[in-house]
Amino acid sequence: MAKITDKSFKSKEAATFVEIMDRIQTQNPDMGGIFLEATGMQGVAKTAVILTFAEDTIKNHPDQKLFWRNPFFAPFQFTKLDPDKWEILLEENANITFHDRDDGLKQIELNYRTFTDFEDLYRKAKPGILTAVFFENEIKWYDFIHYLRGVGKWTHVFLDEYGELFPANPSGALYHRIINISNDLKEVRKCYINVYATTQVTSDVDWRVRSKIMILAYLYGARPVSASRVTQMAIDALDRNIVKGNEVWLEEGFGRFGKGRFTKIYKPKPYMNWQANKPEDTIKITDYLEKGFDPDKEEKKKKKKAKKKSKPSEPRTNRKRKQVGSV
Repeated sequence: MAKITDKSFKSKEAATFVEIMDRIQTQNPDMGGIFLEATGMQGVAKTAVILTFAEDTIKNHPDQKLFWRNPFFAPFQFTKLDPDKWEILLEENANITFHDRDDGLKQIELNYRTFTDFEDLYRKAKPGILTAVFFENEIKWYDFIHYLRGVGKWTHVFLDEYGELFPANPSGALYHRIINISNDLKEVRKCYINVYATTQVTSDVDWRVRSKIMILAYLYGARPVSASRVTQMAIDALDRNIVKGNEVWLEEGFGRFGKGRFTKIYKPKPYMNWQANKPEDTIKITDYLEKGFDPDKEEKKKKKKAKKKSKPSEPRTNRKRKQVGSV
């Protein structure tokens, strides 16, 4: 743990920044996992913050598994890492397609593997690789995080733009779902799970989820939460530098805060400017806001439709004989 001394650091803020970084990166069973949010305006490298922690884990803990959530209809962020550091796992029978943003959203074929359930997903995810996971129904991220609580091993979950998963002011079925997931996020410390999330504005996230945040990373353009000791003026004074990297305030527990710089620059690879799409009629998080929406019923309808589609139709002659024989 870094010590606060005039010889080691230029300021107490710099020393505290190092201490909080140590807390994030040190895997002490007694201290447990963390729930970190990186927030700031678009284009200030929020994703670079959590990619830094992903790459650090891959390098220093190659025996551990990492899972990445990428929004639909948005550019892949995990491809900013080298191709040997990530892979795609797609839910079996999911109606998801991949498209090239540099070629007019032309549909493309990407290399990926499929999984059937959470146990199969965890088993197939390779240690030391960032696994980008695509569920057709993203509410399954709630259940997957709950599943990881029972694994008992250090695991890392990266939720890019997580305000889409846990929107503020929920109602209907989503209201009760978020109660459960907020309890899971509260317990990540005890279950050796590190959760790293990004959002432009913290208030876009349901208050029950954001109340479980342990560490906040404020980048330029962020709006501090009411309990924060980091002021808006301090955030507005953060330096942005495309060569050296951007400054950031790290705050732990609304009591300790320090300022430092994330120096790693993650640039998009022009030949990997891809996104994942799904049809508009598939289940979305916003569907759970509708009154009377029954997710179990919708899931059964989908399975029944898929089963009917996969079942080969009988020859016309056979169907006619059955009709005659039954009279």
